[in-house]
Amino acid sequence: MSLQETLPLFLALSAVQNALQESTITELWMRLAAGYIALSYVEQVLIYNINHPGLLERFFRWGYEADCDAEENSDEWYINKMFGADESVVRLWEEIKEEHMQAANRLSIITFQDKVSEFLMGLVSAHPTPWLTQLERGKINGMSRKWTAAVKSRAGIN
Repeated sequence: MSLQETLPLFLALSAVQNALQESTITELWMRLAAGYIALSYVEQVLIYNINHPGLLERFFRWGYEADCDAEENSDEWYINKMFGADESVVRLWEEIKEEHMQAANRLSIITFQDKVSEFLMGLVSAHPTPWLTQLERGKINGMSRKWTAAVKSRAGIN
């Protein structure tokens, strides 16, 4: 699976997470996303030998569209909403996109992989450990070990 194929999934995951947290995207996230997009382009050029006029611009099409006609609650709708949170987000995203478009052929895939791994681990750690997993480990956050042991026993988990 190419980076280009995973890019919409990354953006949709980010947009939904952003909506759940009722927050706006950060500059750090924008730089990660722009790096992802730039490396998706580089992968197409170097690995798949695909290059034509306008390809780089096509990869960087992501952003806010005031007249977006995406169906409400679709991935595209959430992505557009994420990029259009406010005017400062729109301006910063356009600046970051431009920087990354100019540097597209000088990016390190290894550094990018590390940043994506950090991002995904951050997403995982942002959510509490599931209650059943905590129960299996013998300690539920906010509860005593004694109470957890009693619940484990009642649930038949040894």
